[in-house]
Amino acid sequence: MRYSVFILFFILISCDFNQKRKKENPIETEKENLTLLKTEIKKETEKVTELQNEYPNWLNKIYSENKTEISKEIIKLEKYNDSISIVLFEKNTGVCNIKGIETYKNKTKISELELETNCDKEQSRPDYKWKEYKINNEIYTVSEFYEKINDTLITNEGFIKRGYDFDELENKIDTIIKKYIINSYGKIKEINYNWEFIKSKTSDLTQSFNIKNFDIYKLNKVPKEFLIQFVKGKKIQFGFPKTLPIDYPTEFRFYQHKEFNDFYFFSFIHANETCCRTLYGISLNKKDLKVINIATFALTGGDGGWSENDIGNWKTEYLFEVKKAEFLDKEIYENIEFDEIDTLFAQIKIDKKGIFEWKKLDSVKYRNGKLIK
Repeated sequence: MRYSVFILFFILISCDFNQKRKKENPIETEKENLTLLKTEIKKETEKVTELQNEYPNWLNKIYSENKTEISKEIIKLEKYNDSISIVLFEKNTGVCNIKGIETYKNKTKISELELETNCDKEQSRPDYKWKEYKINNEIYTVSEFYEKINDTLITNEGFIKRGYDFDELENKIDTIIKKYIINSYGKIKEINYNWEFIKSKTSDLTQSFNIKNFDIYKLNKVPKEFLIQFVKGKKIQFGFPKTLPIDYPTEFRFYQHKEFNDFYFFSFIHANETCCRTLYGISLNKKDLKVINIATFALTGGDGGWSENDIGNWKTEYLFEVKKAEFLDKEIYENIEFDEIDTLFAQIKIDKKGIFEWKKLDSVKYRNGKLIK
């Protein structure tokens, strides 16, 4: 107790001494206060600047350090994920106005792509190039145009002959279209998926199938870039869900293909480990490989006392029949007193344009082994 009183007395004396010292040295006290005030002002200024700036300081710093005689400005900044940022920029060389994108991973530049160019036209030149772009579903489509006058109107030196105006002539325009996507590492990759690629990853369409005991992991994986181009955001014509999520690309496998007269058809399997394996069919336009229809053709799997196994069979070239057997286990499934087996017979008709149509043919129901419907 005696020691506690002594320590308390010492603290009180020290505090009193510090207060007296500050009173005796007002200039020193004022300097300390001023330093603290400056530090707080600096912190607040940085916060306000960060808020006022449309873009983060690290990006503004990169662009300010790379300033040259060519003007380059940020148009838009997007977050691709937690570590990757996409910058849409514009620059002017004095002759050309250019738009493009840059990708940054953890504030480090990964790649760059030129999307659009518009340059001043040299009136004496017999050709002109420019680029245009559009973004849809994470895919950057870049169209490069090359316009050129007829060779008979070009001099040996490579200029337009006198008496002709480039803009008034009916010139030939060639177009090259390329598609790009940003992968999970922040790299910009060109998409080059064509029918030959699909055929190389799938097998020929068979007359019938049963995927219940099929080892789908022997099939080829579907790249995420492929899923973005052909699956993401596309409406499921019939079946579940309304649109198919592609968050886990490893769950997808290529299956079969067939070339029809007016469209392409291929199928793939989505293996959801928590429930089911679902077979989807896709029809594609032959000219541009745009998706015509996507729909559920069959399913196998189960969860919580419910299970289903579908068997499919092509009756004709354009008619697919499916037998859907659904089982409810009374020991597991809630709100039922008996084991039930529902069997649905249906057909999927594909018209000449690649449109899918679902039609129910018949159904039967068994309860504890007895036919009730």
